[in-house]
Amino acid sequence: MTRRRLVGSGILVFLLAAAITLVGLLAPIGSGYAAKYLCSQIFVSGRSDARQIIDEEITPTHPMFQLVSSEVDFQNKTVRSVTGLIFEPTLAVYRDGFGCTLATGTDRQALLEQGAGFKRPEDLPEAFWPAGEKVPTADPRLAQVLDQAFMEPASGRRQTQAVAIVHRGQLIAERYAPGFHEKTPVLGWSMSKTVTAALFGILKDEKKIDLDSPARVAEWENDPARKGITPRHLLQMSSGLNFSEVYAPFGDAPEMLYAHGDMAAYAATRDVAHSPGTHWYYSSGDTNILARMLRMETGGTAVSARQFARERLFDPLHMQTAIIEPDASGTFVGSSYMYASARDWARFALLLLQDGRFEGKQILPAGWVAFMRTPVPDSGGQYGAQTWLNAGHANSAVEETRRFRRLPASTFYLSGYNGQNVFILPEEELIVVRLGVTHERKNWSIEDFVVQVREALNLK
Repeated sequence: MTRRRLVGSGILVFLLAAAITLVGLLAPIGSGYAAKYLCSQIFVSGRSDARQIIDEEITPTHPMFQLVSSEVDFQNKTVRSVTGLIFEPTLAVYRDGFGCTLATGTDRQALLEQGAGFKRPEDLPEAFWPAGEKVPTADPRLAQVLDQAFMEPASGRRQTQAVAIVHRGQLIAERYAPGFHEKTPVLGWSMSKTVTAALFGILKDEKKIDLDSPARVAEWENDPARKGITPRHLLQMSSGLNFSEVYAPFGDAPEMLYAHGDMAAYAATRDVAHSPGTHWYYSSGDTNILARMLRMETGGTAVSARQFARERLFDPLHMQTAIIEPDASGTFVGSSYMYASARDWARFALLLLQDGRFEGKQILPAGWVAFMRTPVPDSGGQYGAQTWLNAGHANSAVEETRRFRRLPASTFYLSGYNGQNVFILPEEELIVVRLGVTHERKNWSIEDFVVQVREALNLK
């Protein structure tokens, strides 16, 4: 063999070894995402076609998911996924009342014991929404708008799964894709963050938590650089922690969500990049630190955190389908893993529209929604406390500073990774919920949809 061939063979061997090493590093992320997502879609949302979920929702997320294979165990309600068939598989476990959790650093039996004692909510009374599930006849003016929301574009996929529209406190229109209905819990991704903020507001009021005192985080007790981080900083995503909100290989977000059993611990130990309160940066890590604080302040267990969420928020709002799935440590993944029906997402939005009141009762502390809607100073008027805003730059009359220029500046909203949205327009008493899995933004415009709803209702 010539020297040139030897060198060429050596390069090929090196490149092959590097490729295997790279896939090995990413394998837990790929298998974790597939196992967790598929488990939740089947056992939480009640969907039956695993192949459709894999082909249309998991695989298009990233090319590496083409290397992942999954096996569903319907008897034990688990999903096991593996990358490339040669790396360690990842197990996702379903538990009643808690949804699906990756068995990271633990096993199925331990997770089942952690989530024991679940009791289903009582049935709702025979009443009109939001107190019950009866709804008036759909507003015929919205029929064509809904048709367009579910229509697939000429190229690409829109994959709208559910839509609900509320006007002046009434559910005036809704529609569902095949396989979905009015009680199907649907993933909200980062819409979960706004619910976490609402829960923390209730906790703050009950536990007399000072938003401007050091946050109670075990990892920061003897750390001068992090000890100055407060709950306000975490709520406003200005902790200063160096967390990369990048959903790609080696980003902190997927690493936290799919390779760590205690997500808050991972986020809490990120390097300090800025002094607390001086720099706004969107971070799922900040939210999950808040979620663990909530668990520790309400009894310290997955069961206690779930009970707090249900008794203080979900039950008063009649949100029977709502589930926030926890990680292996028992902390619910407040950044990303809330499932709820379109009707229940709309119930939560109605609470925010009514400044924290629902059916005449003050569910959130007085002034908390106003705090959630107050822009963080350096966010360009686009973010409050775990809540997206359309305010634009402060003291600016230039319309272009708003992200959605055709919608009122008072609009605020929840936003998820795949085009999940809940838009709230206070002056018009309008709520628009859209759930689905859109991988490319060009295939769905929430602004166009809300504008069309307003025009159909003669609100513009």
